[in-house]
Amino acid sequence: MPSERQENDLSMGDDLHLKLQKLASYAVQGKWNNVVEFASHYKSAAALAVKQQGNQQTADLAFTAYKVLALMRLRRYTLAGDELAQLGDLPAQEIHAGSATLVPFGLLYLRAQLPACLGSPHLTLDLLYQLSDYCQQQQQVVQEQQYQQHLRDYTIPDDLQQGPSDQLQQPQQLGSAATATAAVALWQQRLHAIYSSLIIHYWQQGSVITAFKLLDQQLQEHPQSIELWSLAGRLQLQLNMLQHAHASFTRVQQLFLQQQQQGKALPAAGGATAQPTQHLSALQRMVHHNWGCYHALNHNMTLAQHEFSIAQHIRNPSSSTAAAASDDPLAASDLETTGAHHGYEAAAVDGIAAANSAVCLLHMGELTEAISALEAGLQQNPQAFLQVGFVSGG
Repeated sequence: MPSERQENDLSMGDDLHLKLQKLASYAVQGKWNNVVEFASHYKSAAALAVKQQGNQQTADLAFTAYKVLALMRLRRYTLAGDELAQLGDLPAQEIHAGSATLVPFGLLYLRAQLPACLGSPHLTLDLLYQLSDYCQQQQQVVQEQQYQQHLRDYTIPDDLQQGPSDQLQQPQQLGSAATATAAVALWQQRLHAIYSSLIIHYWQQGSVITAFKLLDQQLQEHPQSIELWSLAGRLQLQLNMLQHAHASFTRVQQLFLQQQQQGKALPAAGGATAQPTQHLSALQRMVHHNWGCYHALNHNMTLAQHEFSIAQHIRNPSSSTAAAASDDPLAASDLETTGAHHGYEAAAVDGIAAANSAVCLLHMGELTEAISALEAGLQQNPQAFLQVGFVSGG
């Protein structure tokens, strides 16, 4: 029988999980003011709730991560900097000295991005390179753990005389192996996000050659990265290199179809076929966004509008559950997901796709249809239009 104190600790832990899940839900909906208010109110309560478990600092950082994310989305960069300043050197200790404190990766990423918003882009570059080193270190750690798990799961029988080599035992702990594999993929995904951010920062600072050199280097090292090929196509579009962009977007589509087939082949709990994950849904939306931009710059507004319309209504798995399962406050937009829940929520409107679709309709002379499309999307999901985005009117 658990003691009264143990029951209280479990209750407080559940309460903390529900609050973080609520924050994730607000973030997915773009309710950034709610995130700031909610995180500020429960930050001290969360620290008190887990104080006896020795995780006070970890809980405090989880709420801080959401608050900083919301402040940056609201462009309150000075206040976001004040929040990070209260943490002192903790994130730096995590990067350089491997502190035992569990610092959410999203908080480290936001910390690296903030200086550029405050007018210090070179400091952002330095911090992103430091964060890439940290990701590579963590990736090596989980790869070693994956190898050790592989040795534990696959054991060779002592008596090799009993039968052929197909007596090699099958994994007894599929969950552990899958977790190790997912951890490797997660750190690789984070590393891709950091290098993509570095490329974009170089591009924004006018260092186009440096940006393309870094992009070429990453594509050579990671030729299967959908995100990197998509970024390459977007940059090529900005330089009006339409043939190169077409080749990049074709590569993106091919890689997506491969991942889609692999996802369908993965067994779910109970032997059923796994539903499409949020990651695959986001990649599918990316494919249609890419082709929409390509056709728009190629002055084919009919095809562009068709692509944006498809992207606009791609259904998502339950995103609040996915975000809450991650230690990353950017989980909802950073393609992280969980296989614990495969339910579908109502189709969420992609605000950027809806706006771009309306722009295409305007170019086609369909003013009434453009207004109707925007109004329909706004009524269906107003929060989708609160997200940061760019509308291509060229």
